[in-house]
Amino acid sequence: MSAIIDGEVLLLAFGVVAKLVIVAAVGATAAKRPRDRPILSKDAITRISRLSAAVMIPSLIISTTGASISVKLLKETVLVVVFSLVTIGVGLLSMQLWGMLFIPAPQRRSSLWQVASLAAAFPNIVAIPLVAVVSICERRDVRADYDD
Repeated sequence: MSAIIDGEVLLLAFGVVAKLVIVAAVGATAAKRPRDRPILSKDAITRISRLSAAVMIPSLIISTTGASISVKLLKETVLVVVFSLVTIGVGLLSMQLWGMLFIPAPQRRSSLWQVASLAAAFPNIVAIPLVAVVSICERRDVRADYDD
C-alpha cells in the first residue's frame, strides 16, 4: 500500500463527510430560517428528534446490517460479537462507577447524564459509521468481493 493518499480514497472520504455536512446544514437551516418564523418550530424539532431516535435510527441500523448477518458470519466473527458486548458493558459500568464516585445523585437522574451514559456504552455506532459504510460499499472494488 502506498504512503501517498490515493485520489479516489480522498474523494471517497470527502463524499462521506460532505453527506453529513449537507444533512446537518439542511436541518440547521430549517430550524433557524427565516428568522421571524423558522420552517420548523421547536415542537416540530422535538417530535422529529423523538421519531428519529425511536424509529429511524434503529430502522437504519437494522436495514444496513440485517442483510449481511447470518449464522455462518456470526460463527466466524464470534470474537467481534463478544468484544462488542464487553465494550458496551465496560462503558456502562465505568459510567455507573464514575457517577457514584463523582456525580451528585440528583444530577445522575438528569436526562443529560443518562444520554452521556448511553454514549459511553455505545461509542460511535450510529451516524458516521453508517454513512461511511454506505459510501464505501458503493465503490466497485469493494462490491467486487460480494455476489450482490
